Amino acid sequence: EKRDYCYYRCSRAHNDRICTYRHRLSQNLVETYLLDNLENEYKNYKVKCEKIEKEKEKQKKKQSPEKLRKELDRLNFLFQKGRIDWDYNEEYGRVESELNDLQSALPEPVTNYGYLEELLDTDFRTMYDQLSQENRRAFWRSIIQEIHVNEDHAITSVDFL
Repeated sequence: EKRDYCYYRCSRAHNDRICTYRHRLSQNLVETYLLDNLENEYKNYKVKCEKIEKEKEKQKKKQSPEKLRKELDRLNFLFQKGRIDWDYNEEYGRVESELNDLQSALPEPVTNYGYLEELLDTDFRTMYDQLSQENRRAFWRSIIQEIHVNEDHAITSVDFL
């Protein structure tokens, strides 16, 4: 199993982990790779994001507010009938806390990659070739969040903003 490393905008710490990547990649090689593979990388990234969203939806359906309210109702009924052998207050508090957390959670913003899809539909390479080195760097930073590299210094994936 090869481990991915964070390359793009590496600040030695990412997502509460220390970046262990210590090599340098040629900017020209990275740039050429991105120009040749931007559309494929975007498609792969989009598929990965869709899978993550589906998993989140499954998790939300598993613990919906309605299900938690029904569980509270069942606990109340069992408590009223004297059929509970464990600590009612502890269990009720746990379910109520889950329900409050679920209701207070802010909905996650939906990421819109329309700008990137529009860019890929254009002849962006012609525009890119006319940019200065500084503007090329700004272009990549405006669309790419991270570039993941394996131990062999090959790009394994790209995360977009």
